Amino acid sequence: MPLIRLTPAHTAAVHNFCGECRDLGWANNSTIRHMKFFENLERGGGWFGFMESGRLLSVAGHHPLPEVHTDAHRIFYRSATLPEFRRRDKGLHRGNGPRGREYIEAFFRALPLGELYITTNCEPNAHVDITRYHRAMQIQARMRDSYIVYEGDRILYDTQQSLWRIDRDRYGEMLI
Repeated sequence: MPLIRLTPAHTAAVHNFCGECRDLGWANNSTIRHMKFFENLERGGGWFGFMESGRLLSVAGHHPLPEVHTDAHRIFYRSATLPEFRRRDKGLHRGNGPRGREYIEAFFRALPLGELYITTNCEPNAHVDITRYHRAMQIQARMRDSYIVYEGDRILYDTQQSLWRIDRDRYGEMLI
């Protein structure tokens, strides 16, 4: 199943995906408006997703992150993976699994210059999946050969978040 760049031509599939996210109680992706699908495209961002038989199973966006510096980009923005697809590929959004690597490589191709960052909500009472993802990033960053570098905590978009930089060189070494 290929990873594709999502465009306005995929609006119907994104809308259906958002309906499934709403049914799961996922507020950030419950509607195209909450997902900020078009707003993200308008501000220079983009989207990727995995589709199977016309059904969108996973999405992840990217956008400029001038709050960090002029050449920074946030990746895995509004990322979400439906549960049945998530079970097939552990570590998807940390790049540990084959599909996670496909996402990271797509971000590298789309954003060949500048630094790439992942953010996680580090508030202790966040949704259980968000807390689990944050803890997994902490563990990943502590690994000896990790390409994830913890850059500290800060307020971004009115939320306390941890900032994780992707070390492009280390990532490339990991694939050799």
